[in-house]
Amino acid sequence: LLIDDMMPVRHAIAATLRKAGHEVVEADDGHKGLELASKDHFDLVITDNHGPVRILENLGPCGNWLTIALRQPKRNRFAVGAHVRVTTAAGTVVQEVGAGTSYLCHRPRRLTFGLGSDTTARVEVRWPDGEVTLRERVEGGRRVEIVRDR
Repeated sequence: LLIDDMMPVRHAIAATLRKAGHEVVEADDGHKGLELASKDHFDLVITDNHGPVRILENLGPCGNWLTIALRQPKRNRFAVGAHVRVTTAAGTVVQEVGAGTSYLCHRPRRLTFGLGSDTTARVEVRWPDGEVTLRERVEGGRRVEIVRDR
């Protein structure tokens, strides 16, 4: 995924990557890039205001993954401040749903967890008010939405 609002720069980088045998998907702004990234998994090309180009390429074996989106029915609809704990046989990882933006970036509302070779995980959501929701044996390799019951 190549994101750059400067079309000549973006096209030049894309042409170089394609010539090297890489598949390239282009976006001309961060919002479109995030939308594309939310629908697929990409290696990443980063450009920085006339700075050097950085190419992040995943050369290792790809393991299983799980992407989680939280929803609440009323205020704080995207559950900002909630903690999500994902546990597999290999261990536990905790992430917090955050909010905030900065110049040319945004903190994603969906949380992605690497599961390694495990195919399922236990998911615990601690909502901002402290209430807890548990999901056992959640299948990896997909995106799930956990909606608060009340």
